[in-house]
Amino acid sequence: MIGVLALIPLWYSARAQETTQVIFTISFADIAAKHFFEGNQDIDYLTFVYNNETLIGLNIYRLLPSKTKSIESYDLNFAGDRYILAKKYPTLVFPKNPKLQMDEITSMPSLKSKLGRYRVETSVKRDSIFNWFAYYTLDTNTTKRKVDRINRAAYKGDLKTVQEAVQSIYRNSRSKNASDSSLLITGFVDENGSLGNLKRVYGISTKLTLKTIEAIRQSAQSWRPAELNGKNVKYLVKFFIQLKDDGNVEISVQ
Repeated sequence: MIGVLALIPLWYSARAQETTQVIFTISFADIAAKHFFEGNQDIDYLTFVYNNETLIGLNIYRLLPSKTKSIESYDLNFAGDRYILAKKYPTLVFPKNPKLQMDEITSMPSLKSKLGRYRVETSVKRDSIFNWFAYYTLDTNTTKRKVDRINRAAYKGDLKTVQEAVQSIYRNSRSKNASDSSLLITGFVDENGSLGNLKRVYGISTKLTLKTIEAIRQSAQSWRPAELNGKNVKYLVKFFIQLKDDGNVEISVQ
């Protein structure tokens, strides 16, 4: 879709000043995920994405009847994605964080340096695990190459205002129950910074859900639009609303 930025995972953005120096792939036999694959026969493999030692994303690859693959992506920095992942795949066990240690390297910044970084992708298959390590450095000269620069849409107001608006809906409702406790709502921020096209993508549709969507529509209109190479573009945003045991509402936005 031209001119629209959907959910671009964090691990695919903000690489404008990086130079990859070395890539290693290490594989070994492992059947620790056998139980998960037995319950999800259509899944080919999983890829866990780390930035240094921090797990930031998960891609699930499925085989389609046409022998092509579909990709289901989760941004693990976002509470909504973490919640849905746990609900959808309760038997999923995360692998131990792989760690890269650089003992010696010539003419390159070490990992202890502010310029030295590494990225890891761990692919879990039915009978093996592959660890892909990429060592890269941060360029100090930003004029070396031209790349797409993406800035996400950002809420300019105080998120507490939105949270209080939704909180009042729940507080005054007589119909709230377990089915209303978690909602994932998406919408688009247009080129002018206006929020619209809100819809529920996770959670049961109830009167309370509709009131929650309307509360977000009315209270969350102050946005800085997303930019692609300096030009404003339409951008997909997500709201995750969760009713806690103490009756308070938590909202996270991506």
